Amino acid sequence: MKAQDKHCNDVYNLKFMKKFATAAFVFALLFSSCKDKPKSLPAEMVKQPVKDTIATPVQAAPVAPAPKPEDKYFLIAGSFLKADLAEAYKTELEHQGYQSQVVQRNWGPNSEYFRVAYKAFHDKSAAYNELNIAINEEGKTVWLLVK
Repeated sequence: MKAQDKHCNDVYNLKFMKKFATAAFVFALLFSSCKDKPKSLPAEMVKQPVKDTIATPVQAAPVAPAPKPEDKYFLIAGSFLKADLAEAYKTELEHQGYQSQVVQRNWGPNSEYFRVAYKAFHDKSAAYNELNIAINEEGKTVWLLVK
């Protein structure tokens, strides 16, 4: 078979495919739109006249505030090996007006110590700002624990 004959067959096949695709499209279009349409709507679908009503306002459900992130940074005022000594110092700081707490880290070096924190933060920059104020302006001997 010559190259020219092969080319002619390819052109003929392409024309045939275009005609076939067009015929299939027209056929599908004709028969898909010939469905029976209902003569009248069922009773459930007929609009009923609206009675005069007074709309009652809908109250939105109260939105719960977003939970505060867990504190991760603590200004430490004292560190103790015995829990009872840490609790005693915590109570002393509470009498001075601080909201202190005993913090113990479960990992890392010195995890056996009970630290008494007098301020806690979830934000790193706020914690470092307070640390600088406590050391430089208030003259306290404190350090920052990252839990």
